[in-house]
Amino acid sequence: MKLALNCHNSGEYYGGCNYAFVDLSPELARALLHKLELTRSLVRTEDVHEVDWFSSNARFFNPRGAEDELENSEEAEWVEGLLEALEGDTPLELPKDFELTEGMEARTEWDHTVASEGGIWFLCNPKHCDEVVTTSVITEEILRKAASMEEEKKDV
Repeated sequence: MKLALNCHNSGEYYGGCNYAFVDLSPELARALLHKLELTRSLVRTEDVHEVDWFSSNARFFNPRGAEDELENSEEAEWVEGLLEALEGDTPLELPKDFELTEGMEARTEWDHTVASEGGIWFLCNPKHCDEVVTTSVITEEILRKAASMEEEKKDV
């Protein structure tokens, strides 16, 4: 399952990190579910609200940064449709063949994966910027769906 997430920023400068792309394989979904369970066990016993890991499985991007790379007007229309669909905080499932082009991807100083009781989200520090960008949340329901996708393929 490939997801696009909307991003939020503490300031006005996103550094090209307007959106995030996550290639949520069944293995990654299971690993993120494990992090979510670990966090929930700590929240019950400690004064812990979230747990951060220095690694991110999200790739931050801005599709408008690759306008020169768009091959045709149909592709450009698709990108505009993607941007309109991403206005809210609900992760958007992307077509299986979706890939980021080189010009879309943003450079970051560091990336984190964060687990909280609400789900998994990501944050980064855009290159040459003092602000932090956070993504919308991937819920446990979405993670469980992605984790079971491999089993569905075996049944077919």
